[in-house]
Amino acid sequence: MFLWSDEAQEFVNSYDGQFLGLCRDSRCCVVYLTQSLPTYYSKMGGSTAREDAQTLVGKFTTRVYGANLCPDTNEYASRVIGKVLTRRKNGSRGKADNFNIGMNTGESENSGSSFNSGSSSSYQGGRGNHGSNSGSGNSSGQGSNWGANKGRGTSRNENEGYSESMEYAIEPGDFARRLKTGGPQNGNIVTAIWFQSARKFNASGTNWMLVRFKQ
Repeated sequence: MFLWSDEAQEFVNSYDGQFLGLCRDSRCCVVYLTQSLPTYYSKMGGSTAREDAQTLVGKFTTRVYGANLCPDTNEYASRVIGKVLTRRKNGSRGKADNFNIGMNTGESENSGSSFNSGSSSSYQGGRGNHGSNSGSGNSSGQGSNWGANKGRGTSRNENEGYSESMEYAIEPGDFARRLKTGGPQNGNIVTAIWFQSARKFNASGTNWMLVRFKQ
């Protein structure tokens, strides 16, 4: 036996959650289709409408999430599918050029003078000789020096690494921008995310996979 309900929010009530928890023992297959979670909240009403709706949806072990613009529904779907360890590459590159130019100049000057004098005399055998000497001198000098220097250099650096974080396997925004909605522009193909609790699909190696439907 099966219960098939399109636009299920029009027929749902708070007792459905209890029914879903027990109906499998009676071999009853239940399929509910709706546009978004908030439609369940509004139809159930009451102070616990949100909790009742999520309890109801939580009883379905197989979910098919199509393209959707409702942020509440998309966020809920991402949380149900779960997070995975994601590795992201990061890196940086840099280059620097340097150039320098300079000049140095200088002057030097030196000067000096010297003077010396002396005399000597000697006598031998009644004769004598007498002599004297003197001298003077000076020196001076002047010079200048100059020079120029120039240099150029280049340096480069590069580094890369990885960071790991837990992120949603499917981001909430992916339900709004990546899934096809059929029509001629999509070759009459609709895509959706098929999720099943405690299942491992061979195609993806996880309990969810991308599926295609022909209109």
